Amino acid sequence: MHPTSEQSRDESTAERVRAFHRAFGLDCRRVPGYGTAAVHGIDLDAVIAEVHRANMSKLGPDGRPVLRADGKVLKGDCYTPPDVAAVLRAQGWSPPPARP
Repeated sequence: MHPTSEQSRDESTAERVRAFHRAFGLDCRRVPGYGTAAVHGIDLDAVIAEVHRANMSKLGPDGRPVLRADGKVLKGDCYTPPDVAAVLRAQGWSPPPARP
């Protein structure tokens, strides 16, 4: 049985509503992170950019993800981990003193 145009429209509307709720949920998680970073003087966009850079370095030489048989993305030969400490130092942060 083929769906009617009304059924298709209802399904499309329902999917848009679900997408809206997913996006809203992501935003509700993002705002506290940015607020906390701002309170502590951290440029969170720079931190996120560094993590993104590291994630993109996982790609293989052909620019595609290197996948394990089960679909997990592996770290390629060019992978370099994120250096969040360097990003924070560039923002004027210094590590806390070592505890005795």
